[in-house]
Amino acid sequence: MATKTSQPKKYDVFLSFRGEDTRLNFTDHLYKALSDNRIFTFRDDKKLGRGKDVGPELLKAIEDSTFAIVVFSVDYASSTWCLIELAKIVECKKKLGLIVLPVFYHVEIDDVKEQTGKFGEAFAKHYKTDSEDEIRKVNQWREALTEVAISMNRWHIKERSETKASEEIVEVVLKELNLTFSTSNNDLVGMASRMEKVHALLNITQLEVVLTLGIWGMAGIGKTTIAEHVKTEISDKFDACAFITNVREEFEKNGIIHLQNTLYKYLLNHEANIQHVEMGRNVLRNRLWSRRVLIILDDVDKLEQIEDLVGSAEQQHGWLGPGSRVIVTTRNKHLLKTYGENNIHEVNSLSDNEALQLFSRKAFKRNRPFDDFVNLSHNFVKYADGKPLALKVLGSFLFGSDMDKWKATLNKFNELQVRNSMESNNGKATSKKNPEQRIFHVLQISFDGLDDDQKEIFLDIACFFKGKEEYLVKKILQGCGLHPTIDIRLLIEKSLIIMMGNKLWMHDLLQQFGQYIVRQQCPEEPGKRSRIWFHEDAHNVLEKNTGTEAVKGIFLNLPKNVELNLSTVRVDPILQMKNLRLLKFPNVHFPKCVGYLPKELRLLEWHGYPQKSMPLSFCPNKLVELNMSSSHIERLWKETTHDLEMLISINLTKCLHLSQIPNLKRASNLEKLILEDCIGLSKVHPSIGELKQLVLLNLKGCESLKSLPQGINLESLETFILSGCKKLTKFPEIVGNMDRLSELYLDGTAIKELPISIEHLSGLILLNLRDCKSILKLPNELCRLTSLKNLDISGCSLVEQLPENIGHLEQLENLSAGRTAIRKVPPSFVLLKKLKALCFCECGGVAYTSCWSVLSCCLLPRDESIHFQLPNSLFSHLISLRSLCLRKCNLRENAIPEDIGCLSSLKLLDLSENSFASLPESISQLFNLRNLHLNGCERLESLPKLPLSVKHVFAHGCPILKNSNSQISIWTSDRGLTVIHYDTPDEDASADLPFFGEHNEMIFSKQLEDNIYNGEIPLKYDFICTRIPEWCSQKNNRSSIRIQIPLEDNGKTWIGFAIFTVFIIQEGGILNENGKLENAYFSFETDKADLGNEQFVLDHSRITRTGSYGVCIYVPQAKFAEQLNKASHVAASISTENSHIMADKCGIHIAFNKDVPDFSRRLSQIISESMMFKYKCGRKRIKATKFETSKCDEEIQSNQHKQIKRESYRSSTESDSARKTRRHLEWLVPILIQRCYAHNYGFAFNFHLKAIPTWFFHHSVAPFTVCYLPMNLFDEKPWVGFCLYVLLTWPNDSLDLETPSELDFEFQAHGDGGEISRINYTISIKHKLLLLNIPRVYFKFIPNQCRAVSAMFRTKIQNLEIEMCGIRLVSEQDLKTVVQMIADITLSSYPHHFCYEEFGKFPEDSSSAVEFTVPKVEIPIDFDYYERDSLKEFLSSTKRICHFSFTSKEKVERPHFESSYQIIPACTPKDSSPVFINLQIVAENALKVCDPIKWQKGIEETLKRLIGFDVVITLILQGHIISVFKPFNPFSNYNLCFPRKEILDWFEGYKVRKRNMDITLPPNLSADHNWRGIAVCVSFSVHEHPTAIRDYKILQHAFGLRCHLNTEEYCFHPPMFHTNKFKFIWLHIRGFIWLTYIPSYEFAGHLNGQSILEINIFNECPGVAITNLGARFLYQQDVEELTQSIAKCRSSIFDNLDPIRQTMAHQHCECYFHFDHDCSLHYLAGIAAYCGFENENPSLAAKTESIYPRKTGVDFDRGMIYDSCFPPTEILDWFRLHSTGSSLTIQLPPSLYGDGNWIGLALCAYFSDLQHQEIPHRLTCQMKTEKVGLESQHEFQITNEELKKLNSGEFIWMSYIPRRWFSDRLKHCSLIEASFESDRQKLSAYKCGARLLYQHDEEEFKQTINHCMASFSDSISDRFTQQASTRKTGRTLKQTEAEDKGKRTQQ
Repeated sequence: MATKTSQPKKYDVFLSFRGEDTRLNFTDHLYKALSDNRIFTFRDDKKLGRGKDVGPELLKAIEDSTFAIVVFSVDYASSTWCLIELAKIVECKKKLGLIVLPVFYHVEIDDVKEQTGKFGEAFAKHYKTDSEDEIRKVNQWREALTEVAISMNRWHIKERSETKASEEIVEVVLKELNLTFSTSNNDLVGMASRMEKVHALLNITQLEVVLTLGIWGMAGIGKTTIAEHVKTEISDKFDACAFITNVREEFEKNGIIHLQNTLYKYLLNHEANIQHVEMGRNVLRNRLWSRRVLIILDDVDKLEQIEDLVGSAEQQHGWLGPGSRVIVTTRNKHLLKTYGENNIHEVNSLSDNEALQLFSRKAFKRNRPFDDFVNLSHNFVKYADGKPLALKVLGSFLFGSDMDKWKATLNKFNELQVRNSMESNNGKATSKKNPEQRIFHVLQISFDGLDDDQKEIFLDIACFFKGKEEYLVKKILQGCGLHPTIDIRLLIEKSLIIMMGNKLWMHDLLQQFGQYIVRQQCPEEPGKRSRIWFHEDAHNVLEKNTGTEAVKGIFLNLPKNVELNLSTVRVDPILQMKNLRLLKFPNVHFPKCVGYLPKELRLLEWHGYPQKSMPLSFCPNKLVELNMSSSHIERLWKETTHDLEMLISINLTKCLHLSQIPNLKRASNLEKLILEDCIGLSKVHPSIGELKQLVLLNLKGCESLKSLPQGINLESLETFILSGCKKLTKFPEIVGNMDRLSELYLDGTAIKELPISIEHLSGLILLNLRDCKSILKLPNELCRLTSLKNLDISGCSLVEQLPENIGHLEQLENLSAGRTAIRKVPPSFVLLKKLKALCFCECGGVAYTSCWSVLSCCLLPRDESIHFQLPNSLFSHLISLRSLCLRKCNLRENAIPEDIGCLSSLKLLDLSENSFASLPESISQLFNLRNLHLNGCERLESLPKLPLSVKHVFAHGCPILKNSNSQISIWTSDRGLTVIHYDTPDEDASADLPFFGEHNEMIFSKQLEDNIYNGEIPLKYDFICTRIPEWCSQKNNRSSIRIQIPLEDNGKTWIGFAIFTVFIIQEGGILNENGKLENAYFSFETDKADLGNEQFVLDHSRITRTGSYGVCIYVPQAKFAEQLNKASHVAASISTENSHIMADKCGIHIAFNKDVPDFSRRLSQIISESMMFKYKCGRKRIKATKFETSKCDEEIQSNQHKQIKRESYRSSTESDSARKTRRHLEWLVPILIQRCYAHNYGFAFNFHLKAIPTWFFHHSVAPFTVCYLPMNLFDEKPWVGFCLYVLLTWPNDSLDLETPSELDFEFQAHGDGGEISRINYTISIKHKLLLLNIPRVYFKFIPNQCRAVSAMFRTKIQNLEIEMCGIRLVSEQDLKTVVQMIADITLSSYPHHFCYEEFGKFPEDSSSAVEFTVPKVEIPIDFDYYERDSLKEFLSSTKRICHFSFTSKEKVERPHFESSYQIIPACTPKDSSPVFINLQIVAENALKVCDPIKWQKGIEETLKRLIGFDVVITLILQGHIISVFKPFNPFSNYNLCFPRKEILDWFEGYKVRKRNMDITLPPNLSADHNWRGIAVCVSFSVHEHPTAIRDYKILQHAFGLRCHLNTEEYCFHPPMFHTNKFKFIWLHIRGFIWLTYIPSYEFAGHLNGQSILEINIFNECPGVAITNLGARFLYQQDVEELTQSIAKCRSSIFDNLDPIRQTMAHQHCECYFHFDHDCSLHYLAGIAAYCGFENENPSLAAKTESIYPRKTGVDFDRGMIYDSCFPPTEILDWFRLHSTGSSLTIQLPPSLYGDGNWIGLALCAYFSDLQHQEIPHRLTCQMKTEKVGLESQHEFQITNEELKKLNSGEFIWMSYIPRRWFSDRLKHCSLIEASFESDRQKLSAYKCGARLLYQHDEEEFKQTINHCMASFSDSISDRFTQQASTRKTGRTLKQTEAEDKGKRTQQ
């Protein structure tokens, strides 16, 4: 790439393109990308008009640009305009260093380079001319095309992203623009040509070798300037860069070890602590051999300097990494030759034109001389001989001079030439032979032009003050009687010195010239010179005592850590230096005889001064700076009347023997007084208190200091440090104004009180009183320090209260009052609105203020000790508080006020080591809280509801709180993770970390996003990777990088930056002794400041062997806000301590506030890739397959349930007597029932028999049962009421029937809004079984929205308990069945007896009653005489209770009759067909029974009695069904979710602690007839944040679980199983298990030939983690064992009742049932589908339908699936999308899921050709999207009877699918393809329609349904109208999954 010109440019980029081709596409996008990045870009259609020829403005724009981006398009070459531009671009590239970036837009590079294809055709046209000039132009264009086409940086856009290419181009431009050379452009003349030569010699594209370039030339020729320019241009191509300036000088001063340490720090960004040279060589070689580095050694004069830093020429390839470059600048060409380097660039003098330009810039401030001075200028330029330094100094010297001065100066040069000529004749070296001498002549002329003061200042800077702070140097020079302010400015204007920041600097040749001037004063004897700076000269002068009065300054600058011992000196060498002004002796040991101090001293720095005091003859009145640190001095000087007004600084640090300081009253300008660690100093002179100019007073560590002046008036004092003055008991009074004092440190002193005058410190910002154990109280005057921000009184153990008016400290931000006797805060504390940090830790004991208090503390129990008191209204006012520490304050229960929740800004809360058992619930309102400390809270029983913002809860030492062996718990939420730390983490703590599987990325993304938005510290992450993310803003293949900071942003939109690094781990770099990889160091800097570094420990657990390792560090902008706001870029470099670990790639990315979610998601994706399970590819998916089963399998499968052969008992086994009794019962019972219904009474039957009447569908093992109702029940005619039963038990089967025994029962109706109606009755108890009926009339006020009814039974009789109960809805057709049931129960008991009771009153309004007529009583003749009379009497009376007994001559044993119900007497075998039963177990009943263990055993006994029946067990808690058990069938799919933490015992020995496992497949498994299937059991731990759970509006939120089974070739993915979130599980159990079973036939032989079955578990809930996974093959012999294990699981929930108690803790009512409309299984018709019975046992559908009558077609509910069949009618137009055929496509709006009005999808399909077809039973709508097929197709079951009601051979299927059915499967989809079919091959849909249904369409859809119903009514008879073929199915997402499983079962 060409070198950029140093001239400033008007444009950053010039865009060359053919407008017709790319203006509206790529070029426009590129221009926008450049502009968005604030790159000033020229585009011709923006600035210039277009004419026939290219105008000069356009060509000028090219010249004024830094970059030219040429977009070659198809017709680019056909435009002469474009080609003229290109030719100009190439010209500027060669002459001006224009950087050209070609883009090949849909053209081949070779076509451009060789002018073929379209480019060849265009040039053929251009050549059609006879003009030679035109042909010459065309040839130039061709050359320009070729040259640009072969550029290194180029982009070929053909099949790649245009956006990506634009981003890359912008990145390159930004990178180069950021590397603009920082040196003033005015000084860079002729640089371009020199840089081309240097770049050619460096050849940085050659990456395999290490090259050294020597830059040789005389002093002042520009070697350093060239080296600096090279560094600026190419440093970003290397991993690290080091520029060591002034090697020669540093080597002389500090030695080679200092240089080795400096080089190490520059390249590796941290200290090396090299002790000796060989160590340095080894360290540098070991650390640099693998890194590509750029090292520049400036001004080298010795071979060892090169070899000890970068190795010898032979060693370099093993010392530095491949591609490294070393640049050495030197004046000694022979040195380079000796080193063995022939790659040398000789820096030549500037050409005449270049020299004239540089000279003119200094002399005339322009590029050329004025006309009158042209000849003179040429003469001076000729004398300077092209040397840049000489030209600049000479030009600066002559600037502003008249013609006479110019001529006079030229005459001096002519005289010097004559003198040189004469010296040449005498054999002396001349300026021709010594070019530096010629420059010295120029400098001499300039030096001679200075006045005496300016010369003194120049020489002092050259010898002593180069690199020193300007302020101090000026003060010292002023003390010498000079005028530095003016003279230093003049020296800068004359180019003799420069300013670098706040420091004085000069060119090393100028420094040498100044030192040369001094040496010339006495070349042979240093002691006779005015200045001695070289340490060898100083040593000789001091040792030989050769100093004279000529010496004005002596600096003994020894190399670092080197000391000089002159203890053998016998005569004080300073005595002869009477005029010494500047003295500096660090680390020099003198004998005691040495100590004379001249009176002329201005600077005295003598560390380790040997005398006890200064000489009596010494007069310090001229001292400016005094530094005698670590001296033996006991006192400075005796009291003196000398004026010390020039003294500005005294530093006596660690003068251990110093006992006093003199009167400093006359040191009126003293600014710094540092007496730190002067442990012998007992007092200070009172004059210290009157130093008006004193800024810093440091008495830290003066342990013997007892007192200070009584009063101080230090009006300029800013910092006052008295820390550690242990004997200081009193702080002085403040006299006068001291409002500049901002920091006062009194920590660790013995001060007893603060003076009242403390109020005068109005500017005080920080007051530190830490550990002032003698201070008794704080004065109220302290409250007048209105600027105070930081107050620390921690450890002031005697302070019992804060000042009453502390609220006046309105600016107070930090208050630390821990370990004090404060027990409460004053009322004014609420006024501290700006308080950010507050600490009262350890303020919970008795203050030790007296012996009595000590005794009280010893005698009082711990619980009775004083506790800290918090007022109730305190926290509501501290709106800015971020940190609150109340650790160890003996806070008891309720001690923390509820208003703690008002601390909206609080981030840290420390309540450790307190005595409370609970925390206020209002803590949940601390929405910014990040860390909560509760360590040592031994009584804490539970955590409060915590805000989601909390990241860490530290609960070490809370034994009650910790409920498991885990060291941590992790909660998840939308804010990321919350970690509860129960114990101090150790090495095995990681074993407790949950694995969230596929949700890791999402959870970590939320965590990262939350940390970025709230964090103020860097975030560090590691991961496995091989590349830098593509989306990273800047990236390269090196170990350092930088990026431009957004301009004019000031932190308003960008919030931080992330640095990415990929490390390469080579052999030998994996482990160290501790199992951790070496440290990595990330150093950050800007162009304005060093930002320090971050350390990262590379973790071996991420890497299994050698490979790559990624690290990301995010640095928030807030951490370095001040430095970053002033910077233009930020740079990062990475290094390690191990040579086998290299930073191979790095990237940096600016994070903007608006992009944080996307940035977090991308970063979390990278990190999660290291942990996520990788899916196996290349497998075939197992599809539904038809297969043949063996005869044995058919036989077993046909007996899925335990079945007994059914017999007819009526005809063969029933005796005549029994048949007679049955006739009597079948006559009497209907009369009794009709009698009750006619009078609208309820009735009750009491039976002797203890039995379970299985005709009831809902059963409950509790005194409570619930029945869910269908929609619009109360509009239906056929239903007549509810039937209930109650099964009682009492001890010894004895009940005193003579004593009135009553049963209270409460009947409630529930709707969406809660309870609708309640009925209470009392029934007499006569026997163990009660059968009740509640007539419909009592529900007249219940609306159609009634969702459920419940019944609760109570008895006041001791030891009498309700064992079971049940309920069922009764319709008219059920009355006959009820009669049969009563008859069967009566006949099953002995004696045949029942007690009948009527209850209730006749309602006043009987409009809702069912009409019944009281039957005429004609008693059958076969009744006995006495029975006839008693019956006649009862039926004609109003008696409400009656006993009926039926005699029989023989006892009837176990009569059984064929009916739709079954009686199960106790201890009687079950010998009839299975019956479908819904058994409800109400968990909270365990808390209400007298004996929970007995109750639990009773449940187990009941379940045993029901074996052989289809029993669905629903576990209910607080009205929520939290688990459903269906009977296990080894031939059907099975799913079970249950609240427990351990998987079933049956899987012991077959489980792992992860989310996937491999199991070995037995050979010929598919052929094994005993193999039934595979069972998988997973235990999940719940980590969702409890607060998030409580905040759910719907706790029963559904989510999916999936088990994927994979072999080497196939993958089997069963449908997702959906379960719900329950408060009981999510808050109290915190875990559940999922048992899923897949029968063998599902695999359809696909396991043959496979060896491994891989099982992977996935779930849709991010807050759930897998803890254990078990899998096991099920064989026939194992079925019973697995069934028993499942049965054992059912009652295991009652093994520990604490979770149930916790759930019920906030339940303030006694009722069992709290109706929730969204609770699953609210609709009974769905239970069969949910449990998977609907297809396994088709009769079940009929059974459930008999329980609930079908609904009419108008019964539409937006939340449920709707299906109807009608005769054909014209409704297709209503469906906005319709199609001819059986399929259509539905376009989805992009924001469908964001539209809350969308409720579902309506569909219809027309079917025909039924005349010759079998009637279909199943209609199917298959739906697919462009991305994935929906997992469950929509089906509608239709019966023969229903189709017979359709007259013609055509019908319409109308369907509605609610939004919730789709879940989120339509997100990111744009269409649905729907196709309709039936299970009859020749029956198909011939047209169909669809419409997205919104809320405003709902009524219209209902009208459409009504229209179809009307047409239905017109076409069929009234008889069929009453039995409409439509019905509504209440399937939920889980039920559709179950249907899918059922279909496979049938297959």
